[in-house]
Amino acid sequence: MKNLYQEDSESLIQEGRLIFGNGDILFAEGDPSHYLYLIKSGKVLLVKEENMNLKKIEIMGKKDIIGLNSLIIDKEHEYTSFSIGRVEVIKIKKSEVKGILGKCEPWVMDLMKVICDRLNKTLEVLESHNLLEKNNFQNDESIGLTTEEIYNSLDDYRKKKEKV
Repeated sequence: MKNLYQEDSESLIQEGRLIFGNGDILFAEGDPSHYLYLIKSGKVLLVKEENMNLKKIEIMGKKDIIGLNSLIIDKEHEYTSFSIGRVEVIKIKKSEVKGILGKCEPWVMDLMKVICDRLNKTLEVLESHNLLEKNNFQNDESIGLTTEEIYNSLDDYRKKKEKV
């Protein structure tokens, strides 16, 4: 299999590349998982909504994969992803990922599901003990987005989604 980050890896990229501007949402918490995203450039902020507040989960960067857990275990996304600055991603269909994994021995998919499930359980424990970073976006220069910008982006995304 070709390196997914090489320029000549079109065989796995039917959906192509997407470019997001600062504060754009790749997908939101509760959205169905139809794709996974490979970050070609830029950074993506992952947040989870809890009691009307946003909690920072992680900042992902170049060569990171977003949305794999939800895709593998067929669940809705458990967090919202915001672009920080200009972000370029490769969007890969669920069917392509499942097709590739389907060519492997059956135990490989079972192993992936177990790993994803354990990761989700670990995140639940971290959240329940308040071990994840707080939602203090204003003082985090690595984000470059204010809380207001994040909420506005989320509101706009939800309004567009309602129209569809």
